[in-house]
Amino acid sequence: MRGRKLCFIIIVLMACVLLCSGMISIAKEDSSDELGYKYYTGVQIQAGDTLWTIAQEYMPEGACTIHEYIEEIKRMNHLKDDTIYEGQRLTVYYYSQEYK
Repeated sequence: MRGRKLCFIIIVLMACVLLCSGMISIAKEDSSDELGYKYYTGVQIQAGDTLWTIAQEYMPEGACTIHEYIEEIKRMNHLKDDTIYEGQRLTVYYYSQEYK
C-alpha cells in the first residue's frame, strides 16, 4: 500500500513538471512571435560609437538584456572584447513586424 502511494505521488509530480515545462516553452514561443521577423544589417562604426550605443539603437525591446545583445553582436562579429574602431563594419540583428 505504501509503495503504491509513493508511486502515485511520483507520477503526479512528474506530470506537474511536464505540464509546467510545456507551458514555459509555449510562452517563450509566443514572445518571439511578437517580436516579428528577425533581420540582419551592417553598421559602419562612427567616431564615438560603442557596442553599448549600437545595442541601444538596434536591440529588440523585450527580446533580451543589453548585455546579452552585446555578447551576441560580439559573437556574430568574432570580437574578442568590446573594442571597436571608426570605419569598422559590424553585423547586427533587429526585428521588424514588416516582412521584407
